[in-house]
Amino acid sequence: MNVQAQTTRETILDAAEAIVTEAGSARMTLESIAQRAGVSKGGLIYYFRSKHALLEAMIDRMLDRWNELRDQIYAELPESPTRFLQAEIMTFRRIHQEHQCVSAGLLAVVANQPQLLEPVRRLHRERLKHMLAQPQVFDKSALLMTVIDGFVMQDLFQVCPYDNAQREAILDALLREAQALGEAAAGASPADPPADKN
Repeated sequence: MNVQAQTTRETILDAAEAIVTEAGSARMTLESIAQRAGVSKGGLIYYFRSKHALLEAMIDRMLDRWNELRDQIYAELPESPTRFLQAEIMTFRRIHQEHQCVSAGLLAVVANQPQLLEPVRRLHRERLKHMLAQPQVFDKSALLMTVIDGFVMQDLFQVCPYDNAQREAILDALLREAQALGEAAAGASPADPPADKN
């Protein structure tokens, strides 16, 4: 795909995300997307043969953004049992700060074709695999990861009660918890007995 074609394709996806974010998934039709993107309906169908194909592309782009940024951040972090968790928290923060739409693609798919959520399920299975690889911090890592997922769900349904300052403070606290958890686990001797949970 040449540069112009790629640009047009991205413009169409941007338009679809904007419509879902501003007006809801019910307003996301091929006609409304074409109008918002400044292309004909025929031009839109050239890139996306159906609404199904468009929804697939929205999910793929959302996950590609997340994974690429997460991998970049992960590579820059020092070794730690919670390195992956820290990268996930920082990825969510960066995407939110840059006002990229995390949830518009999800909302459109949930409302129209929930069977297309399999790539999202794969992402969560991959996260679980990473956390299970560090069993000494699994329970607390899973707890912190679930908080991030809660933020995504709040964004998805546009019910987040926090302003930007409050959200940043919460993310700061999550990151501090993840870093402290990693440092504590890295400093523990393999011979140390597990902490008594009773």
